[in-house]
Amino acid sequence: PEARVIGRADRVTIPADPALPIRLIDWKTGARPAETSPAHLAQLAAYAGALERLHPGREVRAALVWTAAPALEEIAAEDLAAARAALLDRAGGGT
Repeated sequence: PEARVIGRADRVTIPADPALPIRLIDWKTGARPAETSPAHLAQLAAYAGALERLHPGREVRAALVWTAAPALEEIAAEDLAAARAALLDRAGGGT
């Protein structure tokens, strides 16, 4: 299914070697919360979906960088996939 993604990721790194994953990073102000918000997961899932469409067959790994007390929060692939499925369901494109 097609969808329009409007936004801008803070950092995307696409290695020349297709065996290496594409890295998607988004900075967030504040301290890292105890749980990742569904809105942040949905945002990363939308960006990752766009990258996967632009670079078929490439693995996309996503993370949040929290700036108040610097922390890197890597998002598990299964959490990203679940957030993407939820987005597609809301858009009417899920199964």
